[in-house]
Amino acid sequence: KIDTIKAKIIELKKKKEDDDKAKAKIVSDLLATLPAASTMTASNADTIKTSKITPARTKYNELTREQKDKVTNYNKLTELEEKYKQVKGSTPPSP
Repeated sequence: KIDTIKAKIIELKKKKEDDDKAKAKIVSDLLATLPAASTMTASNADTIKTSKITPARTKYNELTREQKDKVTNYNKLTELEEKYKQVKGSTPPSP
């Protein structure tokens, strides 16, 4: 009976690991579609933020810590967020 319980625990851990990998892959795939930070300009920054950065950040934030650890291209999102701050910080506010 203990062997059965141990086997079930191992099975559940594997399922959780597989689920974590799958959820992380979805976010990694989404991050892979983000434009390069170098393509952001003052004229397209708000569109990129609304259509790309915000949805990607929301999906990433929904992950657990373990799932976030499996996202290998997170830096693409942070680079784009930093570029947005730079671009918006260097332009005068709209009247």
